[in-house]
Amino acid sequence: MRKLLLVCVVLGLPGVSAAFEAQENISLDACDGLSIGPELDCVQSAIASCEELGNASDATTPELSACSGAALAHSDKRLNATYKTLLSAARKNSDSENSEMARSETVLRSAQRHWIEYRDAMCDVRVIWGAINSGRSGAVFNCQTLLTIQQIHVLEREVGSYVR
Repeated sequence: MRKLLLVCVVLGLPGVSAAFEAQENISLDACDGLSIGPELDCVQSAIASCEELGNASDATTPELSACSGAALAHSDKRLNATYKTLLSAARKNSDSENSEMARSETVLRSAQRHWIEYRDAMCDVRVIWGAINSGRSGAVFNCQTLLTIQQIHVLEREVGSYVR
C-alpha cells in the first residue's frame, strides 16, 4: 500500500490527496460498540457525510471511494483485533487434553478464511447485479465494510462470550 501511494504521489495521480482527506473527514469511532443495527446505520451515515464533503469540493469518483475505503480500513482493523483476541484464546485451548478444544485454533482460522472468501464474493455479486460501473470500488468497499462489521458482531456473540 505504501509503495502504491508513493507511486501515485510521484506520478501525480488523482485521488491520493483525497484518501488522506477522506481519513480526516470520516469519523467512525462513535460507531464502535453500538449494537449491530445502529452501528451499520452510523457507519453508512459517516460514509455519506464524507462523500457530501467530497461532492462539495468536486471530488472525483475515486476520491469519493476513499470514504468507503477509510470505513473499510477502520472496520477491518477492529475485526483483526477481535480475531487476534479469539485466536489467542484458541491457542490456549490447543494445550487442552480435550481433542475438540485442541482443534479450536485450526477451526477458527479456517472459518475466518472462508468468511473472507464469502465476503469478497458476495460483494462482487452485489456490484455485478447492481450493474455498478462508475464507483465500483466504493460500492465494493461499502459492502465489505458492512459485512465486516457484521462479522465482528458474529465473532463477539458466537465465540467471544467463551473467552471473557
